[in-house]
Amino acid sequence: MTPRYLIKMYKLYHPDGHFFDSKTLRFFGERISEMRVLKKTVKINGHECWVLSSRQRKAPVSPQRSYHFFDICTYDHILAGV
Repeated sequence: MTPRYLIKMYKLYHPDGHFFDSKTLRFFGERISEMRVLKKTVKINGHECWVLSSRQRKAPVSPQRSYHFFDICTYDHILAGV
């Protein structure tokens, strides 16, 4: 799984989704070129998920690594701990 393929599938399943819009990425200071999909999937709230790792340049304190979870079947963005 690559970040570009994950983005393609997310947009296919969620044509009205804004997670990967250029304005959203710019707001958080994220770049697609710096995103990585981890090799192993994880279980979050009963969903088997791909883990997208990204560097947020505009985090409140300083740049930080963030992790986003996407269901491997539906490509829904899954919030951890919810």
